[in-house]
Amino acid sequence: MNLSRNQHAILLYKNDSSRNLISAKCINQGLNDGQLCIYASVNDCNPTRLTKLSSLIDSYRKNIKNRNLLIVGMKPFYDSALTGGEIEGKIKMY
Repeated sequence: MNLSRNQHAILLYKNDSSRNLISAKCINQGLNDGQLCIYASVNDCNPTRLTKLSSLIDSYRKNIKNRNLLIVGMKPFYDSALTGGEIEGKIKMY
């Protein structure tokens, strides 16, 4: 995958394994190019699922610590859109 700077990607996938592989490939490419990367997901930001993805990302903990990589749980936004409720205080960053 060849993404230019300041571009966004959306992934449609058949299973978790293929999603993790292509997500990690895109994130690693961006980090290697010196870009700041954000991974946002409705269902994939719990610790169990993140363990699988994080194992495929180069220097995962270092990039999180240095704020080169941000993981955002979008479930509160999704739930709020469905119910028309508030999301304040429910946003999670990993």
